[in-house]
Amino acid sequence: MADLGHVLVSGSGTGIGRAVVETLAGNGYPVYAAARKEAHLKELSSLEGVEPVRIDVTSPEDVNRTADRIQKNGTGLYGLVNCAGTADIWPLVGSSEDDLIRLFDVNVFGMHRLTRALLPLLLKSRGRIVNIGSLGGIASMKPYGAYCMTKFAVEAYSEVLASELERYGVKVAIIEPGDYRTNLVDPTTKYVKQRESERTLALVHEEEAEAKKWLEETIRNYGKRQSPQPVAAAVLHAISASRPKFRYAVSATEAEFLWALNGLATRLVQANAGGGEHTLSKSRLHDLLDRAWGMG
Repeated sequence: MADLGHVLVSGSGTGIGRAVVETLAGNGYPVYAAARKEAHLKELSSLEGVEPVRIDVTSPEDVNRTADRIQKNGTGLYGLVNCAGTADIWPLVGSSEDDLIRLFDVNVFGMHRLTRALLPLLLKSRGRIVNIGSLGGIASMKPYGAYCMTKFAVEAYSEVLASELERYGVKVAIIEPGDYRTNLVDPTTKYVKQRESERTLALVHEEEAEAKKWLEETIRNYGKRQSPQPVAAAVLHAISASRPKFRYAVSATEAEFLWALNGLATRLVQANAGGGEHTLSKSRLHDLLDRAWGMG
């Protein structure tokens, strides 16, 4: 097991972030639990080994203030878990530039802000960075286009970050959760209602109607979703294991796991089919998979 140094968890108020805080603290890690809302900060303050900190990851002032606070506390920082995130359900062609910026500002730029601000502490401790991605960053689907765009970006971000920081002893992992019980329904519902009140002309009527049905079904089945505890367990392994994995695909069901893998397989076949004179035979593709399997 790695040293039980301090870990900062963003998006700690609810959902995956809250489960991660409770799991890490329950396993002896002192936690800086970052959240935006006063009610969530108050709840977090009652947990043993947890120090709540107010962070809106879209605010550079909040992020830098927290980095200064940890520096002044003298605790150091062993781990950063980037859990803060938001979602949306809407057709891409019906989404405005502001719609996309809102998601990227939290899911991608917010992750980068916090990582950069805390990196000096993590370099000093040769610590861990764990980014929460999604199975929606492996395979995409409508009407989650904008959300999937951000999670595909988190995949690239995490891969490059791992390569850049390897020589400095900082390990990076990405967790790719499936359809667990989180708080993402609330912001999604708010965004859809805003569009209904502000927009009089639908660009793609059928796609927008379908998106609303997806949201209604998501709300209706929300209570049936599994607890995000398996995701928190994966984070604990990524933080604590002497040899953590880089990628943890944590699916709630076999069906969604197969959906994500099918997305990967389809892209591989399509890319190869478009390779022109460099297109590989099926047997050579199998050789590639065998080599990758050995590295997994």
